[in-house]
Amino acid sequence: MGLKPPRDFNDFRRIALILQAAGITPLAQSSEAWQVATLFETLVLAEGDVAFYRDLFVHKNPQAYLDPRFAQALNRLREWKTYTHKTTGDLPWTEVAKQFASGQAAMLVMGDWMKGELVAQGLVLDVDFACSVVPKTEDVHLYSIDTLVMFAGDYAKQVNQERFAQLMVSPAVQIGYNRIKGSIPVRRDIDIGSLDRCSKASWRAFSRGRAFQAPSLVHRMAADETFKDVVVAQIQTFYLDDKISVAETQQRLAAMVKALNRKDE
Repeated sequence: MGLKPPRDFNDFRRIALILQAAGITPLAQSSEAWQVATLFETLVLAEGDVAFYRDLFVHKNPQAYLDPRFAQALNRLREWKTYTHKTTGDLPWTEVAKQFASGQAAMLVMGDWMKGELVAQGLVLDVDFACSVVPKTEDVHLYSIDTLVMFAGDYAKQVNQERFAQLMVSPAVQIGYNRIKGSIPVRRDIDIGSLDRCSKASWRAFSRGRAFQAPSLVHRMAADETFKDVVVAQIQTFYLDDKISVAETQQRLAAMVKALNRKDE
């Protein structure tokens, strides 16, 4: 069809309507709570900036939920729902990947693990699919970090645990693992020349520093589990029920965040 990745939200809407007219679902998206919230936190960044994002999800400022930028992100989420498959339902993310891989859907918004899944399904980057930023998020990096934990207690195993940890962060393993998964190495002193262009772009974006880094709420980087669950549940409720207004969702979240803050005092 000769379509290119959308440059802005108006371009996204234009492309989505063309795809729908051709019988193609513009956006692969599950209604599963964490997947909806993953899309939403990206839209929050698009409508605001990293400072606003952190005010919402890290500093837990109730007033931030009443901000027009948060309302616009909710409106955007509701609009983008109209570009998804109406009967997708609560699919696991791997099934959403299959929708995209089979050509049933043209775009999706997901973490870098999706690239690893698509490659595992036999697709080739820059041949069968490509990576691009969501409009207005070019200057930020929404991140989550996998954590490997070895419990203390049986110190007879400490030597082997330390050897294993050294192996996991060695340059060879870091490059090899991240090349397969689709992510970027945790070490900053590694030659990334063998990574693909998507990973290199992600590496450069993250390397810009804290002012450009947004910790994922959904993937437990921004806040505690209770706070995360409350916000994610409300976003999914809003997504599933078109009768719930943007203003109502804002007021409800602001009140819940205020109550959680009092509980933590």
